[in-house]
Amino acid sequence: MNVDIAKKWEGQVIEGRFPLHRFLGGTDGSAVFLTDSGQYKPREAAIKLIPAESRSAEQQISRWKRAGSLNHPHLIRLWEIGRCQLGGEKLLYVVMECADEDLSQILPQRALTSAEAGDMLRPALNVLAYLHGRGLVHGHLKPSNIMAIGDRLKLSSDGICLAAEPALRAGDPAPYDAPEVPQAGRTAAADVWSLGMTLTETLLQRLPTWEQKDQDPVPPATLPAPFREIVRQCLRVDPSLRASLADILTRLDAPPAEVAAPAPAVIPPAPIVHRSRIWLRFAYGGAIVLAMLVAFLVGLRLFNPSSSADRSAPDAVETPAPQPVEPAAAKPTPRENAKPASLAANLPKHLPPSVDAPPVETHSTRAASENLTATRSSAPDASAAPSSTSPTESAPAAASTSSPSSAQAPAFPPNFVPGEVARQVLPLVPEEARDTIRGTVRVRVRVAVDPAGDVTAADLDTPGPSHYFANLSLDAARKWKFTPAKSGAQDVASAWTLRFDFSQIATKAFPTPVTP
Repeated sequence: MNVDIAKKWEGQVIEGRFPLHRFLGGTDGSAVFLTDSGQYKPREAAIKLIPAESRSAEQQISRWKRAGSLNHPHLIRLWEIGRCQLGGEKLLYVVMECADEDLSQILPQRALTSAEAGDMLRPALNVLAYLHGRGLVHGHLKPSNIMAIGDRLKLSSDGICLAAEPALRAGDPAPYDAPEVPQAGRTAAADVWSLGMTLTETLLQRLPTWEQKDQDPVPPATLPAPFREIVRQCLRVDPSLRASLADILTRLDAPPAEVAAPAPAVIPPAPIVHRSRIWLRFAYGGAIVLAMLVAFLVGLRLFNPSSSADRSAPDAVETPAPQPVEPAAAKPTPRENAKPASLAANLPKHLPPSVDAPPVETHSTRAASENLTATRSSAPDASAAPSSTSPTESAPAAASTSSPSSAQAPAFPPNFVPGEVARQVLPLVPEEARDTIRGTVRVRVRVAVDPAGDVTAADLDTPGPSHYFANLSLDAARKWKFTPAKSGAQDVASAWTLRFDFSQIATKAFPTPVTP
């Protein structure tokens, strides 16, 4: 498609419904114009035109229809699909949401900060988990397809296809494509490679160099932690060795001490003024939330009628002693409406985690698959979703439960050998309920296990701030199964505590045997 010819189409109307207002951009294979969405909101939309090649037209329309049926808050919505003709050329068109800007417009001016890159990465992982769980792949992950609409980050959706589906049109591989794409097609592992390439460009304004195609690319030493290790694990030539989405999320949220990477020189980004600079708003949002929280706490103290302290004295405002909170629970999100929707509670993995890897989600790959299927088929009624849980509500729960890795091992009776987890079941959390979480909601359940390894009773040890998530945890805990504990050679009863951590990204479980 000739771009110069496409620009001359401005002012024409597609099927009497979609006027081509302004040429937004194009390539040899497409042209995009500003148009009106018609019955959809918002009114402003984008329309993409591509040549209607006879051999692939129906397949392309089928792809767009499949993508248009998806419903995810971080995917560009596709509204109308059809055929048309302009200047004697047969075309296909798709009408979609119009983005305010995309990441490729930001990077020529400055790189993203580490905080901004993290806020970009979480919704991207969110979308990829959503697609991969349905046998789909994004297939074209790169800065120009990472967009912002208002304060919400969204990925393009017009290129979504089935995993390993053959390409509709022949062409040279893109710089972001995994090395196996020309032979194996676009897969979930190929999306992970593209994510690693895109993340490097996001932070350094350039792609990593890759001299020897049979060896893994070496991430630049200037990549900040934890992104250098994330990129290294994404850019593995062997697709089976690449990081899973859960691995990436774990490294992203790990405390700095747990991620070995050189500290980069911090260069303040140049200011950019734009009406929808979502990348800058991410950086300022945390400071605004902190200031509002401090003002709220001071206000409570000043206007509390029961206080007899001198309100003019600075030391009259008592500050509660800080509680140790895990970083994932304490880290605020800059803007509420920019929070990612739930990353599927069981993220798909290319390989099971190695035996010495830290357990992000302690369920097995098979159990994860079963639980993901159950989530889709029997999600609770959204009307039962809890009210929004604020960071101050979830903090006590986070402080009251220590990490399993740091907990002191219980003292068991002589000759007593605790069993092992045979089946784990995670609570089924609908997306409507998960979106209400702020920080981490933590619930701990104590279960009694009979000599056969079945759970006979479950009681709340630490209910957390929400009855809703406490009940979900109880229901899931009753379905766990264990191998029998032994006293000598005899099977005996035992007890476990099951800690469930709920966040907008995932649900995690941490089982610990306790003295019976």
